[in-house]
Amino acid sequence: FDDQHAGTGKTVTLNISLSGDDANNYTLSNSQFTDNTGTITQLASVTYVGTSGGNWSNGGNWAGGALPNRNNVAQVIIPTGITVNYDSALVGRIGSAISNSGNILFNGSNAFEFNNNVSGSGTITQSGAGVLTVSGDNSAMTGNTLLSSGAKLIIGSANALGSGSVVSTSGLLGV
Repeated sequence: FDDQHAGTGKTVTLNISLSGDDANNYTLSNSQFTDNTGTITQLASVTYVGTSGGNWSNGGNWAGGALPNRNNVAQVIIPTGITVNYDSALVGRIGSAISNSGNILFNGSNAFEFNNNVSGSGTITQSGAGVLTVSGDNSAMTGNTLLSSGAKLIIGSANALGSGSVVSTSGLLGV
């Protein structure tokens, strides 16, 4: 496939070669075929299995190597006691709902809008230099939003924080 993102009409490239004892007896008129007929379907869910503090963008941190970015996965599961570094400069925006029992950590220097729907008792932590805007419908989120010293958080929707509290140590909060 031309990329790993869910979709239809995806470009598929097939490279073939001859091998074996009699491979030199034959030739191929074309060893590569390309067509726009591929389909990648969305995975129902994927669970973070890496060590606490690992990067979201590392496919090895996810069950089966299924990196949740863009719309590849319907639901992302972050287990209890696990912090996942949402390295937004590499991951970008994803279209997945997130079941969070751990901690989603934003510590990047770029401004980022986090508009996913988050549920669960886990936390969202903003400790980076870039402004983080949380704007998803997080009405099913009961965990707190943590704001580190000097970090900037913008509440971008009425249900962005769920029923949890904002806990700040000299961070900046905007609406």
